[in-house]
This record gives sequence, C-alpha cells and structure tokens, in this order.
Amino acid sequence: MTTDQQTATKSIWPRFAVVVLALVVGMGFLAVMMMEPATVRPSGELISGGTITLEAVSYGTKHELHANPVHRLLQWLPKDLKRRLKITEPEVMTSKDPGLGIWIGLRNLFKDHPNLDYRILDESGIEIEASKLTSHWGRGTKAERQQGIVLRSFPRRSKSFLLRVYERDEKWKSQRVAEFKISNPTPGTYAEWKPEPDLTRKKDGNLEVQLISVSLVPEGRGRDVSVSEGDKIRAVAKFRVFESGEPSMDWQPDGVVMSDATGNELKQSSWSKDLEKETGIVSLSWGPTLWLSEKVWKLKFEFTRKQTAKFSPGEIWKISNLAVPGSNSVTQVNLVTNLNGHEIELIGMSSEDGKYRDYDGQHNSDGFMIDVRATPPLLDKQIDVIAVVDETGREATGSRRAWSRGSGTYGFGLKFHNQAKSLDITIAVHQSRYIEFVVEPKLTKKAESK
Repeated sequence: MTTDQQTATKSIWPRFAVVVLALVVGMGFLAVMMMEPATVRPSGELISGGTITLEAVSYGTKHELHANPVHRLLQWLPKDLKRRLKITEPEVMTSKDPGLGIWIGLRNLFKDHPNLDYRILDESGIEIEASKLTSHWGRGTKAERQQGIVLRSFPRRSKSFLLRVYERDEKWKSQRVAEFKISNPTPGTYAEWKPEPDLTRKKDGNLEVQLISVSLVPEGRGRDVSVSEGDKIRAVAKFRVFESGEPSMDWQPDGVVMSDATGNELKQSSWSKDLEKETGIVSLSWGPTLWLSEKVWKLKFEFTRKQTAKFSPGEIWKISNLAVPGSNSVTQVNLVTNLNGHEIELIGMSSEDGKYRDYDGQHNSDGFMIDVRATPPLLDKQIDVIAVVDETGREATGSRRAWSRGSGTYGFGLKFHNQAKSLDITIAVHQSRYIEFVVEPKLTKKAESK
C-alpha cells in the first residue's frame, strides 16, 4: 500500500466512525421517540436507608442491564470506538441453565450491601422463597448500585406473579420493603400431573420407603401452626422405612430434588432430619420449595445410612494414631486409599485457624476439623466419619460438618478430651438410594392473613 493510500485510509476512518456513530445515535433517538411514555419505576424504601427499584427482567442464560435504549444500541459500535468514546459495558449475569433474570436498583444507600431476601407470590396467595441460580452485585458506588438475581424456578403457568423483597435488620428480622409485578416470559400450556395414592410404598433394592405425608409449614413457628401472610415456608415429608421387609432405623432421608410439570426443577438448599422413636417415623424438613398453584410435585428423595448402621469391609477405612495438632496448627498426612470406586485422601486434622501447606481446608473456630477429599466427587454416595477414639479409648463426638459435594471436599468437626494425644478414625463411603414420589403437598391449615 502506497503512502498516499495509507493517508487516505487514515482520513476515511474518522469520517466512517462519525457516520456509524451518527447512525447509532439516530436509531437510539428514534427508538426513544417510539417508546411508550415513560412510567415511574416501581420502588420501595429500605429500612437501612435508600430506595429499591425494579430495573429490568429477561429470560435466558445471559442477562444484561443497560442504562437506557441508546446505551444498548451503542454496544454495536466497534470496541476501539467504544473505548475512545468511553462507553461503558453493560452489567452482565450468566447462568449455565436458562433462568429468569431480574435486576434491582439500589440508590441513596446508607449501607453498601443491604441484606435482601426475595420471595415469590402467585395466585395461591402463599409466598415461596425465591431460589437463585446465581446473584450478582453490579458496579457502582457505596451509595448507588445494582443487584441481579437469576431464578431457575418460577410459576410458569401464571401470566404474572409478584416478587416481594425483604430486608433483614440488625437483629436479622425480616421486613418487606418492596413488591414488584413480574410478567411471565415463558407462558404456555403444560401437562397436568396426577398424584399417587396416599401411603404409597416404593423400593430401591432391599430398601423400601412408605411416604406418609408432605406438608407445608411456616418456618420457625411449629409444624401445626397455620401459614400466614409473610411466613417463610418449608416442606416436611414423613416416612416409614423398611429393609429386607423389616422396619429399619438404619436409614434416613438426606436430600430432595423437586420438579413439576412446567419444567421447574429445584434442589433444597437447607434441610434437617428427625426421628420419632415411638413410631419409627422419620421426617425431612427443607426449603425452599415449589409453588402451591402447581398442585402436584415430583419429589426424588435421597436416603443414606446412619453412622450407627452396619458397613461392609469394602466401605470403611481405619486410620490409626493421627496426632492431635496444637492450637492454630495442623497435622497434615495426605494418606490415600480407594473405597467404593473413589480415591479418598485424608488431608489431616486442623485446630481452629490452622492452615495446610497446599490445601484450603475447612475451619472450626471452636475445635478440630478432619479434612477429606474424594476423587471423583461423591455425587451419588455419602462419606462419614463413623467412629473416633483417642489413645485411651475415649470416644470423640462430631460438632459440625462442612462440604462441597461437587468438588469432593469434606470437613468433619470433632470434640474430644483435652488430654488426647492421638486419634483412631474410621471413615465410611457408602452408596445412596433414590426413591421418587408424585405427591400433592398440603398446607397445615387454610392460609390466613395476620
């Protein structure tokens, strides 16, 4: 290319850029002129100070927040030109699975990150905790910023539903601060499921489970109390368990995946287990749940053996003379074995804030923690520390558990005699059982207003 051609090219580029910019701005102006008259965004007042508004709603795997329609059009400009014109990128959230993206604006804040909870209210009149695929705090200042959330599950039969926002105060008490009407981005016609008969029994191998009931109860107010407006809802399922035809106390429910006929699928984020010793009935309580307007749910329960159950030699690993670490220290051993088709590595034991050389272990601020890693991760199995004794035979007790099932990392909190020098530990890796029911959950009583 000659010098004259290069000069001509350089002179054309600025004019081309100006033309492109003029076209984009013109399109943006036309888009704004063609829009419906501006309306005031729905808003509310935060108890910590400031306002909360609904900014944008979208559906898919990528959710963008633009300042205005012109800002959206300007994103089509070449990257170099956007950089020269100092055009900012939009806020973006992404998720692996399609979901409902909701952007919330927070302005005139006194608190940088308010403690917000989101709940969904449909035509059933009952609020259900919104389960998030992901959440995102946008760019901004301490006084003004955005929060985005992506919901995997929502009332898909409804034309619209309400998103209620709650803020927690300094005493962690929730108070509603806003309510936004959300139009359903995926309306359609869906199948109608029918529930299975009451007291249905299902089998997985020699394990048989009878589902007695599934009820929805207010969190923290007892299982026999009416559900009222503003209550956070949990589900409670009750079972009888049999092994080889006989009642068994060795198995317990340890998780659930919920789904409905509209394509929603949801795994519990918190759960607890209970046993009625007099009747042998075991129960699982969990949240969040699906919606009551979707009357029939499919529930896939995971059942696991208790630590007191019997395990085969191929399921257990015994480690002897693990030295008790000193204060804020670790005993790192990196012992490895194979159990049930997985490589199980005992990283060691930590005390309080002790740190391993090359492993980010769990911490137990008031005691000791056993750290274990499983490869590949135990997606359909469980791992437990089923026995711990010190050098004199005194038994230790479990204090807490922490784990990331997807990454295969586990921490087991322990409490034992303060004179203990070493511990003998028994670890079990055992197969879970999965049993599925199609049910119509029931409220404890008819919902009523406060």
